[in-house]
Amino acid sequence: GIFPYVITNIAVDEDMSRNSYSNLAQHELMEAENDRRSEALRNKVSTLRNIAVDIRDDVDNQNQYISDNSNLFETATALMKGSFGRVQQMNKQTSQNCKIMCYFILFAIIVFFIGYLLIGRLTRGQG
Repeated sequence: GIFPYVITNIAVDEDMSRNSYSNLAQHELMEAENDRRSEALRNKVSTLRNIAVDIRDDVDNQNQYISDNSNLFETATALMKGSFGRVQQMNKQTSQNCKIMCYFILFAIIVFFIGYLLIGRLTRGQG
């Protein structure tokens, strides 16, 4: 009677302790795996955060570069408008000055021609 019960009880106790040990070992392995994966995830999140910060810095630098170039182009445009305005004004003045210059040259030629004729008559009259 009692002997088979004791043996079966001992076998059940051994199975329970094996299962308990197996469950504990499995639990520890799962905890270790979770810790490992958690650390890997933490590293990936840190890497992504660093990448996001680098992207933000790069975007800020590019925005500053674009802003600087925009200001440069606005300044260049203003200078070009001013220069073009001065060229147009000079062109108007030059066309007026050109007429005056042509009249002056024509006057100089006439004076030279009259002087040539007078000097020619004076020298022929003496000789």
